Amino acid sequence: MVYDVAIAGGGAAGLAAAITAAKRNLRVIVIEAAERVGKKLLATGNGRCNLASTLPIKNRYNTDEVEATFAKVPLSCILAFFADLGLAVREEDGRLYPYSNQASSVLNALRGGLAEYNADVLCSAPITKIKEGGKEGRFILQTSEGGIYASNIIFAAGSPAGGGRDSLRLLEAFGHKAKPPVPALVPLLTDITCLRGLKGVRTEVKASLIADGKEVKSAKEEILFKDNGVSGTVIFELSSALARLRDYQRFNIRLDFAPEYTEGQLDAFVKGKMGAEGLFHKEIAQNIKRYAADKRISFGRAAKNLVIDVKGPSSFSLAQVASGGLEIKDFDLSTMESRLRKGLFAAGEALDVDGDCGGFNLMWAWASGILAGNSVYDV
Repeated sequence: MVYDVAIAGGGAAGLAAAITAAKRNLRVIVIEAAERVGKKLLATGNGRCNLASTLPIKNRYNTDEVEATFAKVPLSCILAFFADLGLAVREEDGRLYPYSNQASSVLNALRGGLAEYNADVLCSAPITKIKEGGKEGRFILQTSEGGIYASNIIFAAGSPAGGGRDSLRLLEAFGHKAKPPVPALVPLLTDITCLRGLKGVRTEVKASLIADGKEVKSAKEEILFKDNGVSGTVIFELSSALARLRDYQRFNIRLDFAPEYTEGQLDAFVKGKMGAEGLFHKEIAQNIKRYAADKRISFGRAAKNLVIDVKGPSSFSLAQVASGGLEIKDFDLSTMESRLRKGLFAAGEALDVDGDCGGFNLMWAWASGILAGNSVYDV
């Protein structure tokens, strides 16, 4: 059997592409290396699946080229896609979640769509090679289960983040090059000299990423202290920026523990009845005091300018996404088709597109997958 469309990868982008193509009555197969499709979806949004954002996409991605994709598949189309699958959503501060607050609801909706529109699924079948298909079809995808022939390919093999695989080499035969992926939206490993006793402590801060002495990004959200560094929403925001900055040598994070106060106000406050512990967690207060003494600065200045050295990102296993992937100059992002090989498409994390924290990466996966599924050729 020759499939009209073979989807390489059963993640968010691949499943959206498969359902969209199958709705067109095309013969579709999803090929997934893992034992089941959509496994990574279950861990997104702390198990709630922050599936999109209502906020403007401008400056939310590493490239403005994504605007060509979202012009064809805006948020309204993504919501219509999920409504057709029977999934209700809710909004919280611009972030969209399944109404059930369960990531499993999103995956179940996608699985239901595969079944409803008769898309085949082959799991536990890593693709080892993709080549020209000769008379049997445009392409042959060689898997551990044998060869699969297809007239179109949508390459949505994802990234090494979250336990995934780096399969970008599979498109080298067609002339495609890739930027090596690095972990993004990930905890950061840091010097912990001034973070003693803070493991497990959470608090809201303003954090700024400093690259070679220059501030490149700041955000105000929750930070989580770990035994080897820092995590939390604000760190995920900064880690995404860090992953894109490959020509810099040294990174630091500057923490402002009290954005609402001035240095002078803080210095005055700590002279009161409770001192610093009237504002901060006890261990945070102690670390600020030690930092102030070491740097010979006031408590207020230390509380608003505590700088820690970044050693690097945590491993891919802890990353939500990767920065890097197939060079987008070789793809038409208004169709997702390769400029180098007709009938070859790509979507999701396989491409060198990564977004900020807050649903932007999944929104890219849905949009690019839906667009690819609509763009493949009916042969």
